[in-house]
Amino acid sequence: MNNAYLPNFIVLTFIILFISCSYPKPTNREIIVTKILDTNTSWDGKSFYYPQGTPQVSSYIVEIDSGKTLDFHCHPVPTFAYILEGTVEVETSDGLTKTFKSGDAFVEVMNTWHKGKAIEAPLKILVFYASAENIPISIKANNNFLDKKCFLENK
Repeated sequence: MNNAYLPNFIVLTFIILFISCSYPKPTNREIIVTKILDTNTSWDGKSFYYPQGTPQVSSYIVEIDSGKTLDFHCHPVPTFAYILEGTVEVETSDGLTKTFKSGDAFVEVMNTWHKGKAIEAPLKILVFYASAENIPISIKANNNFLDKKCFLENK
């Protein structure tokens, strides 16, 4: 080898070694699929249904500060939740409560007035709504909310 090319050869060799060492190595690990939810009822034991119309799925990450309680609201569409971090206590207007912690997956109550309280922060919830075009995913309660129904007719 010509000595004039030796410095370039050494630099190129180090670059190739660096790239080959930093590139992720294939593993022999198989694909792992973990079921987190398989249900036909919401957490209160009631069944749910999908709205008619053109399907529309929405997804959000909801973050709530510790000690914060959401106002009463309801979901007229199936709502699926996965707790990423923290703990939440959900309470219905009838006084039924359930606590969910990090790693829990559930179907939220449908057509039922409820509120949630972050009892351990930071609370992060990944939420999926199975709605249809022009149908709200959530309805906030007003002053006389207990006198009003929160649902769309199941036709």
